[in-house]
Amino acid sequence: MEKGTTVPDAIIKRAELFIYQPVKKAHGDRSSESILNKLPANCRRISFPSLYFKGYFPQYCKNPVNHIIKPNYPFGFIPHGDSNVISLLAKGKSTAEITSILSDPDFYTQNFVQENLNQTLSELKQRESVLDVKISDFITTYCQKYYLFHTQNHPTDIIGIHIANQILQLLNLPTIGNPLSFSNPQRGTLDNFQIPIYPSVIRHLNLSFVDRQSTYRHSSFSSNRIDFSRYISEYIDLHLDQKDEAHQHYFSGLKSFKQNKLSQAASEIKKAIEIKPNNATYYGDLGDILQKQNKLDDAESAYKEAIALSPQWDKFYQSLGDILSQKNNFDGAILLYKKAIGLNPLDSKSYRALGDILMKQEKLDLAEKLYQKALSIEPNNAFYYRRLADLFQRKNNLDLAVDNYHKAIAIAPKTAYFYSNLSRALAQQNKLDEALNTCKRAIKLANKNPNYHRTLGDIQLQKGEVEQALNTYQQAIKLNPNQMNQIFPKLSVAMREKIS
Repeated sequence: MEKGTTVPDAIIKRAELFIYQPVKKAHGDRSSESILNKLPANCRRISFPSLYFKGYFPQYCKNPVNHIIKPNYPFGFIPHGDSNVISLLAKGKSTAEITSILSDPDFYTQNFVQENLNQTLSELKQRESVLDVKISDFITTYCQKYYLFHTQNHPTDIIGIHIANQILQLLNLPTIGNPLSFSNPQRGTLDNFQIPIYPSVIRHLNLSFVDRQSTYRHSSFSSNRIDFSRYISEYIDLHLDQKDEAHQHYFSGLKSFKQNKLSQAASEIKKAIEIKPNNATYYGDLGDILQKQNKLDDAESAYKEAIALSPQWDKFYQSLGDILSQKNNFDGAILLYKKAIGLNPLDSKSYRALGDILMKQEKLDLAEKLYQKALSIEPNNAFYYRRLADLFQRKNNLDLAVDNYHKAIAIAPKTAYFYSNLSRALAQQNKLDEALNTCKRAIKLANKNPNYHRTLGDIQLQKGEVEQALNTYQQAIKLNPNQMNQIFPKLSVAMREKIS
């Protein structure tokens, strides 16, 4: 929706199943009504409600000082506002006073908390009344015993599984299983931001899955261990960031990083660190900048500092593993990726990175399992299919290689090197006409890439099209004279065949 993309009418008119959340008319061609009107008569339609629940978060409001900085914080540094903090700051209360007030287990009265819960459930019941999938009764029954929402609009996987099961039942398909048996609802698909629950809400709703000492995950602070007091303190700092030089330098550094002004970005982040040397996020982002500058030793030091400050944040181990991998310290990188997986078994990137190292070590069976695991978590990642295809090609299992290249292309049809890789696998299968056409598609997408021209020349030579191969090789050399070393042996063969 944010990118302004629409579903092509040609696809809509062929649809056999449409599963959707209602989207308002204001979105024009992307609205539910617009799409529903274009669907064929035999298309099955299944609707489920917008998952908005303030039962745990009566304080929620839009954050008036949120900092949206892409790609680091596409939804903002702290996307969720707190009406109580805003009100208390306006009254001149200090951070310590606000934290003390909001930590009071009787800050909200029992009547207020219950009325807030009833109201949000009533609104949800009304939204779902004309939809196929229902959720309000499930929330009413289980919201006190099970953790159902990370934020007001980010449900835990318990809710996700419950909705998926209803959809599967409507389609007469087997269900996933009991959502209440989910092993760790504190982690899940939408867990990057978790709003700490007020002690008074915990008390008056009698929530059994959380207590006043509970900690939460928040990607803006690079922490799985942020408690209620620290969250309130960080939130207040953001609201007062016009007086907070560390935040000013940090956000300035991120903006410079986005503009690829790497030296300026590193300088700004370092200034933020001078002011707040105990901020793990600053060190993590500094490591990212230094890595892009190819200052690997400095980046390694920055990530180690980040880990020392926030040892439970998986992405720091993953980033440090990337550095060690680039430095060919594969044993060290493997340990770090395994640590990242232990902390966050739902992040596909660590499995993929570990698989890449095992590929380099020719441990292909283990690498295959890791790529498959990455795909089980992120099944629409074209790059993972490509890596799996590369692995099968190396194992000389060409049918599976071709199949996975096709899957990668189906997801990312404008990625030139997918076609180039596929063309080489097809050539190995001696499917030369298909290989030729596939490689030409790669060249059409990226006609200044000499490697694609060289691959095309190889296929033409394999087909016996010597004249065409010569012309194609010449184009590759023209684009990159360094290609001559790789092409010359093949060119010599082509010349001899032409003369003979």
